[in-house]
Amino acid sequence: MKSYLISFIVIIIVFFIIPNVSVTKAVVIINDDVEPIPKRVVREIGVEEKIRTEFKNDNPKHWVALGKAESRLQNISSKTDLMKDGRPFSSGIFMINLTVHNIGGLNCPNAFKGRNYKAVVINEKLYKQCIDAANDEDINIKKANSIFKSQGKKAWGAYLNGSYLKHLK
Repeated sequence: MKSYLISFIVIIIVFFIIPNVSVTKAVVIINDDVEPIPKRVVREIGVEEKIRTEFKNDNPKHWVALGKAESRLQNISSKTDLMKDGRPFSSGIFMINLTVHNIGGLNCPNAFKGRNYKAVVINEKLYKQCIDAANDEDINIKKANSIFKSQGKKAWGAYLNGSYLKHLK
């Protein structure tokens, strides 16, 4: 019974507590017996790599720099793009403007009356869903690429004012 408990604890630690570690083989020794644990390889892809992959055909390091300038590559809401009530209308790594863009299959402009700084939330549930979608890094990165394809980099303030340049390596 004790040996099974030890095996269980080791499995929990290897597969759940430290899931971001690449595990190729783990072995549990119980009463001088060796029992292999099935192979499991886990690899977490970082946000910079996701951006480089999404924008592989358009100078990916510029997109990483733009994300750093817009949000420090964080899934956060804007502290400057604020509506009359003080709540943000832009959110996520690339600060997607929800008053003018759909995101994650949601018609976000329908959550507002007006646009940009003059916007007022008229659909609270949709607004919260849009903020959540914009703060999902995968959805945000794909939406940024979609916006880029239709509007170019000029859709981002950090591009227009050149603040992204200081993040280039």
